[in-house]
Amino acid sequence: MATFDKQQLRSPATPAKERIPIYKQQLRSPATTPGKDMIPTTPTREITWQSQAMAAMVARTPTNATPPRSRSARQRHEAKSEDVVARTTRELEHASGEVARALRTERAAAYASTGNFEEALADLAAALALSKNGVRASIHFQRAEVLAKQERPEEAIQAYSACLAENPAHARAAYRRAACRNPLDARAADDYEAALALDATPDTGAPSPSLQRRLSLRLGVDAYAAKLEENAAKGQFRAHFDRAYAYDAANDLPNAISEYTAAIDVLPRHALAWYNRGICRQRQGDAAAALDDFTHAIQRAEASKNYPIADFYHNRAFCKRKLADFSGAIDDYSSALTRDPSHFKALYNRAFCLDALGQREAALCDYEAALVVEPGHASALHNKGVVLEKLGRLEDAVEAFDAAVDCGLVPGADYHH
Repeated sequence: MATFDKQQLRSPATPAKERIPIYKQQLRSPATTPGKDMIPTTPTREITWQSQAMAAMVARTPTNATPPRSRSARQRHEAKSEDVVARTTRELEHASGEVARALRTERAAAYASTGNFEEALADLAAALALSKNGVRASIHFQRAEVLAKQERPEEAIQAYSACLAENPAHARAAYRRAACRNPLDARAADDYEAALALDATPDTGAPSPSLQRRLSLRLGVDAYAAKLEENAAKGQFRAHFDRAYAYDAANDLPNAISEYTAAIDVLPRHALAWYNRGICRQRQGDAAAALDDFTHAIQRAEASKNYPIADFYHNRAFCKRKLADFSGAIDDYSSALTRDPSHFKALYNRAFCLDALGQREAALCDYEAALVVEPGHASALHNKGVVLEKLGRLEDAVEAFDAAVDCGLVPGADYHH
């Protein structure tokens, strides 16, 4: 099950912390290629479509299985890569021209797969010197991939740009360059737009007559074709979602909302797209629309059990609070606390709503519980003092106000609960 870093979840309830959209933990890194799964899947779901595709062929395969190897898959992969390096090195001694170029790129791939990045880059540089225009784009792309693995984003961007200069229709290069730029560079949005235009649903092709006659294998082909279509949709979702994030980072909320909407149209079940659009709408001041988005997000998150549901309830509660529905907000804050009893912002904001409804003792309990979670929170100390003052406990109120000042609160400031 996916895990979440709460510092990465945007929540408008605590003014001291910047709100950022969720995607890093739930989605793969922006550098993921468009064709791969973009949302969590369980092993059961993967086995389902693979077993449909392979069951018949397994049944027809002679049962002369070889004994399992003792070495791990990683060891076998490294050994295979070493064999490739040894073979291509021998052949390069007598090769030249295009043959040498092909051997260099093959050896570079073997080097990169085992983490020998500098050797891979050296081979790719030599391959570029030997290559003609028709293959230079693929070598630039391969070089960019190695640089990205080395976490050298600026050089990777240059290499992806060189690939696109050679082949402007290279959709993967557009995606990957956008991923390197995202989220700090506003040009990432342009790259995602270009990738969306270039990326098309793969043509699975018409089945051959032999496959039409063999129904069991036809089932397997259909299963793979369905998976290809599903992956294509996920690729479109990822492009829209990441492009929305790029707009969001640039505080271009209308375009961010538009792209999150496009992502939702592709994969309506994805809770985080609804959640992030709700955050954008909330920042625009449209609490009612944000509340509706958070409701959709909660419904989908509850069904999957893979999301930080406490934060979803907390943000919907904040919208209800903005709409002066304090009782409804308290219900949602309580739902958040049922799932995460130490959720500071839910305690802090439920206390505010209880105070607004005149339930001073309950509000005081929540502020005290919030201060157990974050003992030095100046605003919570100040609000506790306000409630104590309303309860007539003036000495305790003064003590709370003094503690708030000691923690950095500016006397006389307009505090946001």
